[in-house]
Amino acid sequence: MCIGNILTPEELELIISKVNAADFIDGQATAGWHARLVKHNTQLPASSPVLAAVREVIGAALARHGLFQMAVHPHTIRPVTLSRYQVGMRYGSHIDDVMMQNPTMRSDMSMTLFLSDPATYDGGELVIESTQGEAVFKLPAG
Repeated sequence: MCIGNILTPEELELIISKVNAADFIDGQATAGWHARLVKHNTQLPASSPVLAAVREVIGAALARHGLFQMAVHPHTIRPVTLSRYQVGMRYGSHIDDVMMQNPTMRSDMSMTLFLSDPATYDGGELVIESTQGEAVFKLPAG
């Protein structure tokens, strides 16, 4: 399911300005045992004050978004992970771990929130594999 307009243009601009000045680490630090084989990206470390600010903005946006709340009806929303992909980076085929850590809990839903305008980069599609085949997504920012 695709749900658009999670973030306002102002929230998106705020997040981008903070993220552009942040220091990223190797994304394999948070990958499960199988995902480590195919995860080649960077992400903000859990201790980053920038990540804390981004989590606050996105958390508030998800809480107020009626369609998201109705469709997902979340009991708990895990802390956001912010990943960055540069030229040559990718996250190959994998299955997200069901039991996520920090805090440990079962994860039944997954979401991707695009932060960049798709016209500004090549590649970067989210590919979801199912018994129906592959579904490819490259959605507007926000």
